[in-house]
Amino acid sequence: MIIADAHKGQAIGLGSFLHERYPSMTIEEHLQHIYKLCIIHYKRNINNLRNVPDEIKNVMKVIPNCKTQAEVKEAFNY
Repeated sequence: MIIADAHKGQAIGLGSFLHERYPSMTIEEHLQHIYKLCIIHYKRNINNLRNVPDEIKNVMKVIPNCKTQAEVKEAFNY
């Protein structure tokens, strides 16, 4: 697993590198298996969103702690 900041270019570069070596998966599939966004950067990006109500931001911050799809759905109902 690779924990990274929110730099899109770096993520795409890593995915491209892996795809060149292992072409059976797409860039996105490679990233889904190994790439994890640093929670500090994740929350900072949420906090920087303008015109998004606080209750939506709070739900967005809870999602990384969800372990199942059911928990994610429950977070949206909260």
